[in-house]
Amino acid sequence: MTRPEPNGEIRVVAPPLEPDVPRWIQLPVRVLAALVIVPLGLLWEAARLTGRLLYRYLVRPVGRAVDRLLWRPLVWAARHLVWLPLVWAARHLVWLPLVWAARHLVWLPLVWAARGVGWVARQMVWLPVRWIALNLVWRPLVWAGRYLLWYPLAWLVRYLVLAPLSWLHGLLAAPARAFVRVLAAVAGWLLGRLAAVLGLLWAGVWWVGRVLAGGARFGWWLLGLTVRSGYRYLLRPIGWAVRWTWWQTVVPLGRAIGWSVGQLARVLRPLGLAAVHLGRLLWAGVRFGWWLCGVLMRFVHRFLLRPVGRAVRWTWRHTLVPVGRAIGRLWSGGVVPAGRWLRDDVVRPVRVTTRQVLVAFGFRRRT
Repeated sequence: MTRPEPNGEIRVVAPPLEPDVPRWIQLPVRVLAALVIVPLGLLWEAARLTGRLLYRYLVRPVGRAVDRLLWRPLVWAARHLVWLPLVWAARHLVWLPLVWAARHLVWLPLVWAARGVGWVARQMVWLPVRWIALNLVWRPLVWAGRYLLWYPLAWLVRYLVLAPLSWLHGLLAAPARAFVRVLAAVAGWLLGRLAAVLGLLWAGVWWVGRVLAGGARFGWWLLGLTVRSGYRYLLRPIGWAVRWTWWQTVVPLGRAIGWSVGQLARVLRPLGLAAVHLGRLLWAGVRFGWWLCGVLMRFVHRFLLRPVGRAVRWTWRHTLVPVGRAIGRLWSGGVVPAGRWLRDDVVRPVRVTTRQVLVAFGFRRRT
């Protein structure tokens, strides 16, 4: 088999290796391909093209329009008109009251009860135990420590330490007094000379202090003059101006704002009462709807879903399971071998013949 190349050369191509098909199958398959397969292929291509056109110019624009004009407004309305009010109502009408009730009706009574139990335990246990420990343990230990340890140690220190020290003091008292007199005379002479030097220093410090005190008095007088002048000619006129501005502008404006707020409160109070009553009515409707949904769900579950479920379970166990097992055994024992035979002995030869027919008519290129 030869095949021309784009550059003009002719290349030899080996024929495809295909299995030999019986002649009694080739003619019927060719007729079937010419009369059925080709029209079905054309119909399939037309259906695919029609589906793509419908999806591109009808389904997708309609889907976008539905999404933008219906689905998104519905989601927004459900979120802002149903979900967020329900969340707010659940928080302020259920959760916060439950927290308040748990705190004031459970926690605080438990705390008070615990305090009462602690006071009873103190009066009944701690104080008796303390009295027993004080009178039966601590005081006997103190008495034993005083008469068996402290007094003997004191006697030993007095007669074995202090008495020898007092005898030694009597022997060394006269020399010590003479030494102290000499030391006092030397210290007195030194202190006299030091007092003279300190007197001179004190005179100098006194003179410097008088000079500094005069300067401080002058600075204080100058500071007072500056403060009085600033207050008289600067702060007091500014204060008068601020006071006049306050009483002439801020006070009337505040009174006008207070009067406006009062009138606005008088107007908004009926609206607030109406909103409260409307909220109570809506809450009553929500509670009734919740109760009604619960009743309906219990009724549907008890008289519809549970009997249907039991019937379906009984049918499944006693009908479908045995039938399924029988079909499985029949399938594995009869259909699977027949299907393998049909695939190996019929379908594959028909496929090969069909490919040859399509290649012969030019609907498919030879590979």
